[in-house]
Amino acid sequence: QMQGDLNDDMSLGIYADYASVADKGAAGAGAGATATAATSNFYGGAAAKAGVGNKFDAFSIRAELKPVHNMGVGAGFAHQKTTASTNGVAAIGSSKVDTFQVAAFYQVYQNFELNLIYNSAKTTPAAGTSTTAKTATLEFEALL
Repeated sequence: QMQGDLNDDMSLGIYADYASVADKGAAGAGAGATATAATSNFYGGAAAKAGVGNKFDAFSIRAELKPVHNMGVGAGFAHQKTTASTNGVAAIGSSKVDTFQVAAFYQVYQNFELNLIYNSAKTTPAAGTSTTAKTATLEFEALL
């Protein structure tokens, strides 16, 4: 994360993150090993989960610019990929979600903010056609 001023009145924030996790399998034996409920994680292994050897990777980058003290704009992109190696019968494949977001905000009064947020998320399943969900949200936020 980086935050700073571009000049006396304009502030800029840039944020990025990355996550990666794989199913550990039995006693941490590595992806693809036989897993038990005690050693599996959210991404697979236990009987109630999708399978063994699953992997999750994601990253995002966002920026926020405030040209004046009480208003600003933001934009961001996120990518998420989930890979399932097996469900105990056959290979599953991978799915991914790409999200783009733009936002504008206005500080109405000291701790009250009006936010307009637009999201476009494209989901590509392991097998099948991609779908895109677009949403716009207008919210009034009390920062207490």
